[in-house]
Amino acid sequence: MFPDGQGFQVDDPRQTFRIAGLCHELGILLMLHCAEPVGHLYAGKGTVGPKEAAAFCENHPEVKVVFAHFGGGLWLYEAMEEMRLNLSNAYYDTAAMPFLYDSSLLASVMASGAGKKILFGTDFPILGLPRYRPLLESAGISGSDAEALLGGNGWRLLESLGRPLTPWGGLNRI
Repeated sequence: MFPDGQGFQVDDPRQTFRIAGLCHELGILLMLHCAEPVGHLYAGKGTVGPKEAAAFCENHPEVKVVFAHFGGGLWLYEAMEEMRLNLSNAYYDTAAMPFLYDSSLLASVMASGAGKKILFGTDFPILGLPRYRPLLESAGISGSDAEALLGGNGWRLLESLGRPLTPWGGLNRI
């Protein structure tokens, strides 16, 4: 969902309780567009940043939510003990990373302990894997960490929803 385009504020529980309740009831993820509050403007940047995203997580701890664009930097607050608890339902997408950040971001995410919550390509994979491989290599991320970032974290998240995986790797329908 793109809150700016759809006209709602993610930090206002009066505006989000229905969608949060539906996601919880159906056992599905919620994907929210989020952007960094600083830096250059770009089409679709929006006004939802780390503060608003954190408020959504605090208001709706029962909903597992994926924030686009690394949550606009929200992942950084996973290094704070109180916020790690408040953000236990938050995950972060890599969408548009090559347009916004250099490879040091990935190394920082891994060092912060938030690497297990990074998901590749969930906010519409606007860039293919070939654009990300050099960033992983430059950040020194390989082996099991690279596998986690490129799919393993996503599978663990889907399994945590209680959705059985089919033999061919897909999810059973709702």
